Amino acid sequence: MKKEITVHPFISQPITAQNLLTNTIEWKDASLEVTFPTFSAEELLPLAQRLSSLKRSAHIRPLEDVLEIIDQVGALWRDPSYELRKEALEIVPLIAGQSKQLSEFELSGVAQLWSRAVVESMLREDLGSADFLEHWLPRGPVRLHAQPRGLVLHNLAGNSFSVSALSLLCGLITKNVNLVKLSHDAPYFGVKWAESIRFVDKKLTEEIAVLYWSGSRTEIYRSLFNSGLVDAVLAWGGLSSIETIRKLGYHFGIKIIDYGPKLSFSIISANALLAQRQLIEELTTKMSFDIVFWNQKHALVLALFLLP
Repeated sequence: MKKEITVHPFISQPITAQNLLTNTIEWKDASLEVTFPTFSAEELLPLAQRLSSLKRSAHIRPLEDVLEIIDQVGALWRDPSYELRKEALEIVPLIAGQSKQLSEFELSGVAQLWSRAVVESMLREDLGSADFLEHWLPRGPVRLHAQPRGLVLHNLAGNSFSVSALSLLCGLITKNVNLVKLSHDAPYFGVKWAESIRFVDKKLTEEIAVLYWSGSRTEIYRSLFNSGLVDAVLAWGGLSSIETIRKLGYHFGIKIIDYGPKLSFSIISANALLAQRQLIEELTTKMSFDIVFWNQKHALVLALFLLP
């Protein structure tokens, strides 16, 4: 089976990229050809300027409005009959190189995060109260307010298609405007998620752009950072990618919030090894499952077992 798709960037006021990139992906008995634009610094700077001009409108938007939009978007993606979800579950397994069942599991997981109850819980845990995003609250002899960074660049990794939705969620609930840089290996899902936000609220998506440029082109990052338009970077990826972003960001005085490489491990106790045969078989089955889940591509997949 051969399939061809073109992924258009998500930008409220379209700009045209001069260059197109085509990936051909072979997986099992299927072939997928994905074509998407790749942007230059000259094309990106006007977009960053427009996004930066919307920082005030993002800041003053009531958190209640943001939570309602997030809740509605999450409800769409949790619905098995939602057309974009059905489309994504045909395309994502080919791009990600994983089964449809695993892709659906991952998609459902991130859709669960896009809910009012989950986000309110996150804000309580991280900030103490969501009211810090709205007001100046007394804390001892001072008053505190959680201020948005402004224009946040999301530099995404390619080992998880759903990280685009997760990273964007972080940007929205903290009232930032968001420039999402897709990975070469995952150019599709973030665009579709942004399209679903536009379906719920067009005004909010004026403060979002989702597109691709080559991560190896450091001159693009330099131009964006040197422009003074980017206020922070939410960086996902491997050590080399994170270190590059750190060096560039620190050079230009930009806040870098990084989610770099992680090593997941499991500790097997001596008592577990001395258990009955049935329990040993259950243990080894679970160990095997944890090892092969997500084909060793995600940070949460076990890479190390510690034995007594």
